[in-house]
Amino acid sequence: MYHYHCGKSFEELLFIIIEVRKAPLNQDATNIRQLVGEDIMGRVGGELLGQLKYSVFYPSSLGILCMETKLVFVLLKISEEHLKSLHSGDKKTSEDPGKIMYTEPFDILKAEDRIKMADFLFWLGFVQDSSKYKFF
Repeated sequence: MYHYHCGKSFEELLFIIIEVRKAPLNQDATNIRQLVGEDIMGRVGGELLGQLKYSVFYPSSLGILCMETKLVFVLLKISEEHLKSLHSGDKKTSEDPGKIMYTEPFDILKAEDRIKMADFLFWLGFVQDSSKYKFF
């Protein structure tokens, strides 16, 4: 796992990069869980949750899954109420559970996929320079 910090402080985390080494990837998969497996997705959720307090997007956390030549952008979105109940060890969590959203896999070797990712990557560049703003 790699961290990409914006600003001068290590308390401002823009995104984490999670490298998935699983051989072979299921190329016929129709969703990310089939592509990498349940165990990997569980670890991704744990990594996003673990880095949440440093995220520029708090109470959300952004990650990038890297698998061979494919990239998948992953976002954990969780309410502060649900997060507090998790930290307190309360078995009764809030009515608004956290969600992990993800994009389709983008292949960096395909020009059409690079074009699709361009706007988002430019936006991340803007966020990196504008970390004093609250986006979510």
